[in-house]
Amino acid sequence: MRYKILIDENLSRRLSTSFNDSLFESLHISAKNLLHVPDISIWNFASSEGYNILTKDWDYKFLSIAFGCPPKVIRLNCGNKTTSYINNLLQEKIEIITEFLSSEDDCYLEIE
Repeated sequence: MRYKILIDENLSRRLSTSFNDSLFESLHISAKNLLHVPDISIWNFASSEGYNILTKDWDYKFLSIAFGCPPKVIRLNCGNKTTSYINNLLQEKIEIITEFLSSEDDCYLEIE
């Protein structure tokens, strides 16, 4: 199965190329003209288009609690780090991420 990941504006556009492989189809929100829109608009887009959200924004936890999933939310709780660091972190946690995305019960994952 290939998982669709929508990358939030607080993460680099470059992640969409490095996080695109046989497991993931990733897209930065800028590709859909979703920069500087309310989180709920991104949430609705992700839900309607079958994307999961990758973000550093803690607000998505509250949306996840309020609305459940889809979409599923992966929140990176790592502070301001380089794109290279974040890419390595994602690769390090790939098994946890894929288990989370394939789970029917979980809607929110926080990675440190």
